[in-house]
Amino acid sequence: MSDALSPTSPERATVTQYLPLVERVARRMARRLPCNIALDDLVGAGSLGLIDAVRRFDPARATSFTGYAELRIRGAILDHLRALDWLPRGVRASVKRGESDSAVVSVDDAAGLGFDGFAASQPSPRSLVEYRQRRASLAAAIASLPERARRVLGLYYVNDLTLREIGEVLGVTESRVCQLHAEAVVHLKQTLRHELAA
Repeated sequence: MSDALSPTSPERATVTQYLPLVERVARRMARRLPCNIALDDLVGAGSLGLIDAVRRFDPARATSFTGYAELRIRGAILDHLRALDWLPRGVRASVKRGESDSAVVSVDDAAGLGFDGFAASQPSPRSLVEYRQRRASLAAAIASLPERARRVLGLYYVNDLTLREIGEVLGVTESRVCQLHAEAVVHLKQTLRHELAA
């Protein structure tokens, strides 16, 4: 389907109305990105997300268009950023956590290092096994949560939405989202504590 909208389309009027939202989301995300990422590129990608939101919004499934649109805008910008990244998503996530199975270094960083120097920076096999076990336990604990609690965690930690924004997406108050988040965190802590004690 073409991303172009006809000049007289009702969708075009909605897109025009919500363009300031695209810019706000892009500016907020740009603050945490390297300076070589152009704001205009983020706005362009976000605009495609807004067009997609206008076309796909279903009032029966989401009560707030603003919350839904912001989610689609952020997703489109993230897709744009991933397309610019030369590392696969899994490796990038591991590098950001500092828990990669293999180090990623530049040629300059590696200059002068022998094999032993490189190997010394690698996690031990035992720490890798422990990390994988903790990750599997956490995944199982998250899977045991109710669907709405899992969605709150995903929107908060993966999509980086605020509690207010999550409330708009789910059609509930910010305080209810805060309650759902707190209950989910308590459940995860208790579940993981029992597993570690076993």
